[in-house]
Amino acid sequence: MSRPATRVVPNSIIVLEDLEADTYENWKACMMTYLEAQELWDVIDHDPNSNSYSEDADRNKDWKKRNAAALLAIQTSCGPNILAVIRHIRSAKPAWETLADMKEQEQKQRQEHEQKQRQEEEQGAHYEDLLPQGLQFSVDDVPLMSGEWTVEEYQSWSIQMRAYLLNRGLWDEIIEVTIEPNGAPQVFYYTWREKNFIALRAIQASFGPHYIPEPIRRVTSAKIAWDILATLNKQRGIPPNASPPEQSTPGTNKRKQQYYRRILAAINSGDWDTVKGLLAEDPTTLTAAINEQGEAPIHAAIMAKQWKITRNLIELMSEKELEVRALEGATPLHLAACTQQIGIMKCLIAKNQKLVQLASEAEPRYPVTLGCAAGQRETTRYCYTCTPIQLLYPECGNDGSLLFQISIYNEWFDIALDLLQKCPPLSFGLPGQMVSPLTILAEKASAFYSGCQLWFWSRWIYSRIRKILEMKSNHAYAMAIVAILCKEISTGDHFDERVKEVENLLFSAAENGTKEIIIEILEAYPDVIYASDSEGRKLIMTAIVFRQEKIFSLLLGSKYAKLAFHFDTDKDGNNMLHLAGLPPPPQQLAKISGAALQMQRELQWFKEVESVMTTKYAQVANSNGDTPRQLFSKNHKQLKDEGEQWMKGTASSSTVVGALIITIMFTAAFTVPGGNVQETGLPIFRQSKTFLIFIISDAISLFSSSTSVMMFLGILTSRYAEDDFLKSLPTKLILGLSSLFLSIVAMMIAFSATLIIMLHGRLSVIIPVVLLAGVPIFLFARLQFPLLVEIFMSTYFGYFRRNKIQEAFLSRRNRFVNSWRQLWLRVKNI
Repeated sequence: MSRPATRVVPNSIIVLEDLEADTYENWKACMMTYLEAQELWDVIDHDPNSNSYSEDADRNKDWKKRNAAALLAIQTSCGPNILAVIRHIRSAKPAWETLADMKEQEQKQRQEHEQKQRQEEEQGAHYEDLLPQGLQFSVDDVPLMSGEWTVEEYQSWSIQMRAYLLNRGLWDEIIEVTIEPNGAPQVFYYTWREKNFIALRAIQASFGPHYIPEPIRRVTSAKIAWDILATLNKQRGIPPNASPPEQSTPGTNKRKQQYYRRILAAINSGDWDTVKGLLAEDPTTLTAAINEQGEAPIHAAIMAKQWKITRNLIELMSEKELEVRALEGATPLHLAACTQQIGIMKCLIAKNQKLVQLASEAEPRYPVTLGCAAGQRETTRYCYTCTPIQLLYPECGNDGSLLFQISIYNEWFDIALDLLQKCPPLSFGLPGQMVSPLTILAEKASAFYSGCQLWFWSRWIYSRIRKILEMKSNHAYAMAIVAILCKEISTGDHFDERVKEVENLLFSAAENGTKEIIIEILEAYPDVIYASDSEGRKLIMTAIVFRQEKIFSLLLGSKYAKLAFHFDTDKDGNNMLHLAGLPPPPQQLAKISGAALQMQRELQWFKEVESVMTTKYAQVANSNGDTPRQLFSKNHKQLKDEGEQWMKGTASSSTVVGALIITIMFTAAFTVPGGNVQETGLPIFRQSKTFLIFIISDAISLFSSSTSVMMFLGILTSRYAEDDFLKSLPTKLILGLSSLFLSIVAMMIAFSATLIIMLHGRLSVIIPVVLLAGVPIFLFARLQFPLLVEIFMSTYFGYFRRNKIQEAFLSRRNRFVNSWRQLWLRVKNI
């Protein structure tokens, strides 16, 4: 007798064999011995809720520890099927009792099954009469089908039979699932076997009492019988004028497979002559499935990106043959929609316009929606113009909603807007979907002007540069879509039921900084301004938490500003100033260069919120006893330390550069180019204009570098209090970087002037060297000048604008909404 394999599991549990359906008794004996040896059996044998445990805290703690050990031993010894039954149980005793009850139920089920078999053998009783109530069926209820059925008759019968099995709970558990005798506990297998018998009897009885097709007469599985009938129906669906199929012999199958492999190889290699010759041998191969994916040659050519072969196949195939389908009902147009070859799509649609109306079996069903999901804009746009709009109505399925929402995700607002105008009900999104189209737009701040991250010069020329015309048109389309969606929701029949959805949308827009959507919603539903989120925070408080300064400025600088905002608190007792003291979202900090500037931004937020709060409420403590300033200092201590290190590191590096420039420029002032006159000691080239440029540049470089060193030394010796990051330290950094940049420029000018004096007249050498001298200036400007501008703008201009912000914004919004058509015409004409 072979010895069972030993398995070691955590905590040194040694189990001779896993607990499965037929090993319970052996497992029980081994597990009892193990638990007794580990002094854990009393966890199974005693009640944990008894007074001796509940009154003694130490004993209760010890029991929990030993209970966990016992439960681990039980779980790790179970096979996967048994573990699925007890994995949610958190105590060893209920797990032990559940396994025992399951074993007892299996034994009872086995006894009943054996008794039924004996009764059937002895009395000749019908097996279905012995089935539990609810599983019995009457032959009269079964959908009937003749023995020599047609394809149409089979399709009708399969629909009725599927409904029949679904109504009795047999389809999902029998036709779509097969349970092996050793793959699950016997109690589950017995139940499945009884239901399988009922489903099989129903399928066989549908052919009448005197005739059962021979292929399903002796099968024992309902699923196998169903698949056999489906295969027989496909064979009966062969057209009468088609050539008879070859006999299914190993030889013919092998030759056919070799023939298909030759066609596939020729397609993949782009050899059209070979493909044409092979297809001439058997023209029916044009619509035959030549690979495991059920693809015809034209499908394979599109997947292999062999566009020449694809075009030739389109010309070779008839209009009807172009409707050939692969697995899941994909036509050639479905595959072409997922490529960038708009020419192939035009050829297919030109030859058979019905292709755009043919749906596949899986969503997205139509080619236009599939192309949109694949991210192919040009093919999607062309296919959309050829697709009847009726196919995209909600009554015809989910493709219209999918196309609308995916277009918004892809920021193809021209398609989304046109579709929404033709079918307004799409504004409500997919049935049962939690995310509405407006929510998607609210999360795409970049789709609006307020969410674009542009440099100040880019914002200034926003309306003048041809290059960003597409961006402007996208913003206009997005605004028009938002206006239509809000109008559809407000005029809908169930607006009261959608108030919560509108509130969630409003807070989502505030989190993402989508100012345009907030304006539209508040214009349509002003009362939503009083809504609160799950944390008890109003809209303006959400804008503070997520550091959305445009939303904050909008709400305070417009007619939506309410005095009640100043007194509102969330469920933790935090007012607006407390929320300004909370840690900022990481994605907002990532937009700012350097920890010092991040600390400055946080201080600016705190000061701005403090400016709209009264002195009394600015000092109120929250539920934890923290005032706003205390909360700010506690949450920003690490950021303050990082800002100090960043400032010192920048100042130290810049001080070294400044000191080096001072040394060079000071020495250059006494070692003038060309030397001095021995009699007078005056420079030889003192009358030259180039020499004058050298002297002035040397002096400017020396003075500016000395200034920069002084500023950086001031940064190094600063006290680094929180308020120093607001103005003092940034101002010193601005002066230091500006003077250092000026000193580098002046130093390069002085160097160039020296070369001109020394190499007078040799332009072939002077010009390249002078141009190379501009490289350090360019690099410094490219790397440090943006930081200098950012510090200057944040220190002296800030980020908050409350003066007439609403009026200016509404004017821009109206211009966008009213001009989107003209913008689209301009885009098409470019």
